[in-house]
Amino acid sequence: MLDDSVTASYLAQFDRPILPLPQTDAERIVFDGSYLSRPMFLRAADRERLERDLAAIRSALGTLPDRVFGGDFRAFARAVGMTEDQIALTVRGDHGSAPRLTTFARADLYRDGSGFRLLELNLGSTVGGIDCVDMCRALLGIPDVADFVAREGLAFGETFEAVLSTLRAEAGVPRAGAGPVMALVETPSDFGDVEDLMRIRAARWNNRGVPTVVGHLGELDRAGGRLLLRGEPVDVVYRMFTFEDVLPHAGDGLLEPLLDAEAAGEVAVFTPLSSEIYGSKGALALLSEPSGRHGLTDAERDACVRLLPWTRLVRPGDTELDDGTVVDLVDHVLEHQHDLILKPTMSYGGQGVLLGADPDVTGTVWREAVLDAAGNDAHVVQRLVRPAPEMFPSEVRGGLEEWTILWGVFMTGDGYAGAITRGFPAEDRVRAVNRVSGALCGCTFHEPSAAHLP
Repeated sequence: MLDDSVTASYLAQFDRPILPLPQTDAERIVFDGSYLSRPMFLRAADRERLERDLAAIRSALGTLPDRVFGGDFRAFARAVGMTEDQIALTVRGDHGSAPRLTTFARADLYRDGSGFRLLELNLGSTVGGIDCVDMCRALLGIPDVADFVAREGLAFGETFEAVLSTLRAEAGVPRAGAGPVMALVETPSDFGDVEDLMRIRAARWNNRGVPTVVGHLGELDRAGGRLLLRGEPVDVVYRMFTFEDVLPHAGDGLLEPLLDAEAAGEVAVFTPLSSEIYGSKGALALLSEPSGRHGLTDAERDACVRLLPWTRLVRPGDTELDDGTVVDLVDHVLEHQHDLILKPTMSYGGQGVLLGADPDVTGTVWREAVLDAAGNDAHVVQRLVRPAPEMFPSEVRGGLEEWTILWGVFMTGDGYAGAITRGFPAEDRVRAVNRVSGALCGCTFHEPSAAHLP
């Protein structure tokens, strides 16, 4: 267990789960009562260091095309594992200029004995978990918890408000007034599954002075120099669908109204598809390599060293280990199965992830997967981070038990914007931590910076 006096004080007072929590409509849809038995806590020094390091890594990602590829964004996209058709789809709406890098991100991290380690940096409007702030408010509705939070001087990140601030900065959404109109847009196939959540979020935006409607790509059209949703003009599209979601529609015309309108400057998209190239696992792999760190500032280089575990694109040839030793990449990955994890460069939600330490992954399964990855140019391999266990009140046995926790830290241009946590009992076998694998979800309170204390 990590040394944390706030957590120790909490567990001394609350040795039983604070469950069930009252839920908002959004929480019922997103989390369905699957909550961790306590919140997590971030000390001020840890949060401030993490905030600086994540901002530095985002900055380093943003300069990769210029530093490593001479300003050739398409070469950068190829290097992270994208095909020419995928590249053409992704950069089409960027007016022929270098795609901009959004400030909105969720960093997925483990915390081991030395600090936080960055597994993935998800960039853009499709990141999940922004409703976690409702959990913090629900906990503050419990008098004993509210008293504890006040006594410890804790706060929580206003994630939804931070997204709104980013919308204003990056998509031209004003603070008040009659416009512009924003549309939350999904794919036709997924719209029915998420429509209720989209309408709840639209109501929140409307309540904050942003006129918002919901729909899907099949309901978009162009006329008179405007993008239309069911015949009504919209000015901003909040993209709910991922790059992976729309690949099957690259040639069927479904995306044409949106991409053509974006390319013509008729609509702002929050966030453009190109943001997913910067947020790909392949882009982080480039930052993990010595060649990807050329030209970085000292702060950026130090942040990469602190946060990034050894990560490489799976390609035949030599590579350098953390100690400077040069090895054949494929041979090394085959020989060190139990210390590595294999991931598709552009997938989401743990899809296609193969953990070498999983008891079900035999040597034969691992070998076949690695050799296939080396031939398709679309996977990364990463050193397995073994997180330090965190103590949680047990719902079943009573007392405390160890859990494995994945932190999802939200960042915007204004810095730290809250964190969602996901976890499972540490005694369970090694697996990816996500809702699909049965992980429970929680929220985070943090110590304010010293400058913000009364």
